[in-house]
Amino acid sequence: MKLMKNTLFLNRPLLKTALFSTLALTCLAPLPQLKAQSAGPLVFAEVNDKTLTATLGVGGPSYGTVTGGGAGDAWSWFPPATASIPSVGNGVQWAEPGNPSSVNLVQLTVVAIGPGPTPPPLEIFLSIQSDVPPAALANNPAFPNGYDDPAVFIIDPSVPGGQVSGMEFIDKGDAVPDGGSTVMLLGTALSGIAFLRRKPTA
Repeated sequence: MKLMKNTLFLNRPLLKTALFSTLALTCLAPLPQLKAQSAGPLVFAEVNDKTLTATLGVGGPSYGTVTGGGAGDAWSWFPPATASIPSVGNGVQWAEPGNPSSVNLVQLTVVAIGPGPTPPPLEIFLSIQSDVPPAALANNPAFPNGYDDPAVFIIDPSVPGGQVSGMEFIDKGDAVPDGGSTVMLLGTALSGIAFLRRKPTA
């Protein structure tokens, strides 16, 4: 009996360590679940000066409706019917890749739909412009291309966690050469290969 008491006494620090470790793991376990409770971010990707996509996460499903682009570098984004438009303050801007004097700008737009009752119903959407001068906004200088602004969120009961967290703009249009440049580069490469394959005449 005395031996058992001594054994329990000697193992008490080990028991405390085990209990503390279990408590710590119990507290830390929910953290990954908290991150997974919201969807997003809302990602705008400019494919070229006429095409803009809006998805939930990079490469995720389409989210909302993008219109415009016909005149180039200007679009409107309308949220799904289940969503409340995000508050983006005076707007958010991302630096244009390779051109520090231009930005990609996202701003909240409110338009009265009339004629109607007083006050008239409102249409609320996001206006997106590419290749514009930097605006005097809170995030000045602009965020880097592809940076996720975590301050933006959209309430939407139809997505996991009931909200979309963050907004991101990825400008792919300036990273890929246009069709004319591609053809010219391909032609130059083929000419070089043909020149190298010619056998010198004796």
